[in-house]
Amino acid sequence: SSEDKHEFSETTYGVRIPNWIPIESSQEAASIDLKYFNSFSVLIFSAHHMMWWFYVEQLIKSWYFGWTPEWTVMMIELRFIDIDDTINRIRGRFSAGNLLRYEETIEGSVGLSHRIKYRIQRDDGMIGEFLVENNKYLYIKARENSDISLSTFISATESMIVLDYLAKDY
Repeated sequence: SSEDKHEFSETTYGVRIPNWIPIESSQEAASIDLKYFNSFSVLIFSAHHMMWWFYVEQLIKSWYFGWTPEWTVMMIELRFIDIDDTINRIRGRFSAGNLLRYEETIEGSVGLSHRIKYRIQRDDGMIGEFLVENNKYLYIKARENSDISLSTFISATESMIVLDYLAKDY
């Protein structure tokens, strides 16, 4: 049923992520839609249009200056994203000390993954996390209304990404 489409049918690490919206093509969603998705998580596959880099930058700026989305976590699959370049273009807008950068390489079920994460604290105290994996997948945790960490969300979506990749003809 269509209702089942918006729930994970399996649990990963004992965590069930309710109320998710998968978007198979970025043509189905524009940046304006990001403000109106009302679900716990949003997964956007194949956001390959160049404008999505601009959308990501606008999303980070809007969040920092007080916009809080209805969704908690989001994944956007891009052709390529340089999160350092994106953050550097807007870094001057952040208050001193409100921006931390982490970098790591981990071994996962699909091999080595390189991750760069920015943890940004707004002036109202809310913390957002913006993590890029292998310069392709952007993961965002924009709200603190859940105990689910960004790493757990990544693990929960990893199998969907692999299935999406296998379904495409390369």
